[in-house]
Amino acid sequence: MTYMEAKPEIREKYQQVISSILKENLVYIDESGIGMSICKDRWWSKKGAHVSSKKSGKYYERTNIIAGYVNNKSIAPMIFNGSCNTRLFEA
Repeated sequence: MTYMEAKPEIREKYQQVISSILKENLVYIDESGIGMSICKDRWWSKKGAHVSSKKSGKYYERTNIIAGYVNNKSIAPMIFNGSCNTRLFEA
């Protein structure tokens, strides 16, 4: 899989298709996720003292935010736990 920017002819064809669609019929969708396990534990100790900790291998649930944008308006904002997969997206 390559990005459209990688092949100018594919990007040009994509731009032609997009420009033929009425602006009010275009919907932009974006999703962003927040993972709760990304913070690293930090510890303080006296100089020269060794500090150790065990990192949990447990999977932490993600919180995701998804919304659409059409005609200069945000539509269908949704916040949910778990991954954004095809089943959720098409629901």
